[in-house]
Amino acid sequence: MTTLQAALKYADLNLSIIPVGNDKKPLVPWGIYQKRKATQDEIKKWFEQFNNPNIGIVTGEISNLLVIDCDSQEAIDQIEEMLPENIEIPASSTPRGGRHYYFQHIEGFPNKANLLKSIDIRTSGGFIIAPPSVNGNGKIYTWINNNGLSEVPAPILHGSLLNLLKNANIKDKNTYILDHIANDVPRIGLFQKGRRDEDLFHFAHQLAKSKTSQQEIREVLEILAKNCNPPFPEKELYIKIESAIKYSADKQRNLASEIREWVCLQEGTFCLRNIYDALQLSTRDEKKNVSIILKRLSEGDNKLIIKTVGVAGSYKTVTNTAKVIDLSDRSDLKGELPISFPFGIENYIKAMPGCVYIIAGETDTGKSAFLMNFAKRNTGFNNVHYFSSEMGKQELFDRTDHFWPNIGDDKNFTFYEDCYEDFDQLIKPDDVNIIDYLELFDNFYLMASIIDKIGRALRNGIVFIALQKPKNRDEGTGGERTKNLARLYLALSPGVLKIVKAKNWRDAKINPNGLSIPFKLAEGCKFYNTDPWKKA
Repeated sequence: MTTLQAALKYADLNLSIIPVGNDKKPLVPWGIYQKRKATQDEIKKWFEQFNNPNIGIVTGEISNLLVIDCDSQEAIDQIEEMLPENIEIPASSTPRGGRHYYFQHIEGFPNKANLLKSIDIRTSGGFIIAPPSVNGNGKIYTWINNNGLSEVPAPILHGSLLNLLKNANIKDKNTYILDHIANDVPRIGLFQKGRRDEDLFHFAHQLAKSKTSQQEIREVLEILAKNCNPPFPEKELYIKIESAIKYSADKQRNLASEIREWVCLQEGTFCLRNIYDALQLSTRDEKKNVSIILKRLSEGDNKLIIKTVGVAGSYKTVTNTAKVIDLSDRSDLKGELPISFPFGIENYIKAMPGCVYIIAGETDTGKSAFLMNFAKRNTGFNNVHYFSSEMGKQELFDRTDHFWPNIGDDKNFTFYEDCYEDFDQLIKPDDVNIIDYLELFDNFYLMASIIDKIGRALRNGIVFIALQKPKNRDEGTGGERTKNLARLYLALSPGVLKIVKAKNWRDAKINPNGLSIPFKLAEGCKFYNTDPWKKA
């Protein structure tokens, strides 16, 4: 395949292409191609004008690409050690022995050289040279194992590798912001609406981990909170700081508890490497402690795991317990609950006692609006409890005045603010509970465990939980396991609501899984569907 043919094929994959010289410099002003993609005719003209130039792929949102650029064997080994074993990743070798790993774009990462030693991140504001380009010495960029972008789609970056880059990015942000006293916070895209909570928590957590005094943490976070867009409320800031400090201290003390939590979420076999990756454990002492803790969990009458015979460092979970149900007694059954949903979802499912419902939505797509509509619809026959992690009293009134003006007179509705954790203790087991929203800032694998605890705390009531989710994925924070725990799982993208999973069908012949409905959101909380439900 010629370089021109490859460039045109990349363009067909919806990538933004630019011509690059042997000196790795773009041959055209390329800022415009961070906003729009070159046409096939433009690309052909460049290859004629510049006599078969190298191929540059503009990274970031325009091409939905984040590329990890390794410049040494040590850097390659570091990345390879953390790559998931069950996922194929487009990777290319560079003429000087480096390597490029292609992943989907992640909002918020900077285009940064030396984020880690000999490791660059190419994303918005950057580009990468792609095979079969040739450097000035005649050496070629090549796809490894023929795993090119045409054969293998770029996967989502997650797990221990994502955490490694996040921590390096946060450390770099710390240094930058402390040096510049937050003057450039808006310019580098941090602490904006929709991500203020996460950025402030991460920053406070990193300072706490580095043994920074509480007073210094408070001073720095106050500066950052004022530079948020919009400014972060002072009252909530101190809760955020205390939570981060507590989290950092607990994390250092509770390795045994974390491993037990992780083990309880597993099904079947796992190995030591799985735990090291999930919990980001790298030191010899940490790994030694893992072995000791697992030994304890595999002993006694109530052991959680057993060693796998013949495979070193491998274990499997014990699943030999079961609860006996008396089927001759129906007196404890409450039956279907009088629950109503926006868009008439109750026409497709029956709301049963003890159910967990989840809505996973992208930032600013209407999660809170959906849940407030759900709350309003259900106070006629149920006590509804709304637990909010972000919205205060003033914002609640601002958002409901147009469609629920008498919310303050509704005796069946109770609103709680500043709710961040321990929801299994906060919810009312026999009522309708809404959690807006459930968030984690690290160790996302624990999300499923937290949801499971909340569900187990229910009796005859239900709980509706909001999660954040990334673009182009149905599952929210915590991944596939969160979907497994829900009886109804909704995915919310801009202007579209999708039923990802539904149990307890209203009609056994009508499967609601995969249905989606387009909508418009007006006046903050009013939903209008623009078409009926249909299969996505």
